[in-house]
Amino acid sequence: MFSVTNFGKVLCYKPALWHQALQEVPWLSAAPQDLFIFIGVCKFLGGVGLLLPAMTGVKPKPTPFGAFGLTLVTSCGGAYNFVPINLVLGGITAFIA
Repeated sequence: MFSVTNFGKVLCYKPALWHQALQEVPWLSAAPQDLFIFIGVCKFLGGVGLLLPAMTGVKPKPTPFGAFGLTLVTSCGGAYNFVPINLVLGGITAFIA
């Protein structure tokens, strides 16, 4: 879910999608487009990094720390209305791993 929700940020490299996002999210005009895309790529890869160890069985023990770190970064990002769902998803990921 983490990767899927942040993949939309990666797609904002297209000018049409970027301008649409600027109209729908008022605070977005304070961030440069390149930074926004970079954050989306990092969060997408972070979500993939949570899945791969569990799926492959290669070094799955640090996965809860990664889940905690992504939850912390996302919760401190200013989108406070998403904090509860981020905590729940992070807790589930840490518990399962």
